[in-house]
Amino acid sequence: MVAQIELNYQTLVSPIVKNLPKVYLDESIEIKVKNLATLIAERKKQEKGYKGDFNKLEKRYTTGLLGEAALEKLLGVEIIDWEVGDSSKYDVEDFNKIGLNCGVKTVEYGKFPLIQVVPVRDEIIVIKHPTELKFIICGLYKKDILEKYQSRELVLDLGVRETKTAFYGIPFGLIIKTVDDLKK
Repeated sequence: MVAQIELNYQTLVSPIVKNLPKVYLDESIEIKVKNLATLIAERKKQEKGYKGDFNKLEKRYTTGLLGEAALEKLLGVEIIDWEVGDSSKYDVEDFNKIGLNCGVKTVEYGKFPLIQVVPVRDEIIVIKHPTELKFIICGLYKKDILEKYQSRELVLDLGVRETKTAFYGIPFGLIIKTVDDLKK
């Protein structure tokens, strides 16, 4: 008989984070990122089809951009696009500047990252500490791993469950510390 693993943060994520790379950002980058997130959220409000809570949208962009900033610091490459414009123009992989079809998903500690039900690209998962500018780089997750370890039941916002799923395969990432690690 195979033992069942309970799908929760304490069994799947907490035990492994101490062994993963960590990045600390300073407040100056946080201020720049928050300003950019505000501009992006303001722009989104003008787009056709926008609906939702502005503060939640601004917070989501801030979290995502801070994760990208942490990866910039770790890898020594530019990831963040500081321009603001129509969403259709910016729906590209986060690492397109260095020629990789790879995205970044940043999530607050205690939550599972939200992904597409059918992933279109590999993703790097980053966990943001709840009170510090500390980021845990979980690793690179190939599309097949993203598809295998997902559950809509772990999505906290019921309205999001229709279109997204939560990824819980954090232990199955490929550790990255350099751009070469990504290219392999």
